[in-house]
Amino acid sequence: MLHGFIHRPEQRSRLIFDLDSTVVTVFGKQDGAEVGYNPRYRGKRSYNPLLCLEANSSFLWDAELRSGNAGTWESSPALLETSFVNVPPEIRELRFRADAGFGYDPVFEKLEAHRAEYAVVARLTASLKRLLRTTLCARQCLLGVR
Repeated sequence: MLHGFIHRPEQRSRLIFDLDSTVVTVFGKQDGAEVGYNPRYRGKRSYNPLLCLEANSSFLWDAELRSGNAGTWESSPALLETSFVNVPPEIRELRFRADAGFGYDPVFEKLEAHRAEYAVVARLTASLKRLLRTTLCARQCLLGVR
């Protein structure tokens, strides 16, 4: 069913995946729900599921239900691994888009190992700002731009 679904309306050779996490607030004592980051209901128990959606079809490719106190990065390599397993053999190109919560080494290693193209938002830390300034200055010196 999945193979037929992703090739509608025409045959495709590329899939684009969006990785995200969300907060699902619960009211009561549901198993596995914990107090964690919850911008709307601070201090309430919640789940923090990871989602992998195929962008063109909006198909929920994979999901990982986690407790509300889980970090975004937690379980993301496992989510990626099961996402790669379900890719049909006729798909030649994979692209991933993710927010800064997925910007850490184990995620990058999984993406690189499967030769996927990706765009992950980077947190603009002080060390990254210095690196960007140094790189920009070096590039301008090579090009002779002042």
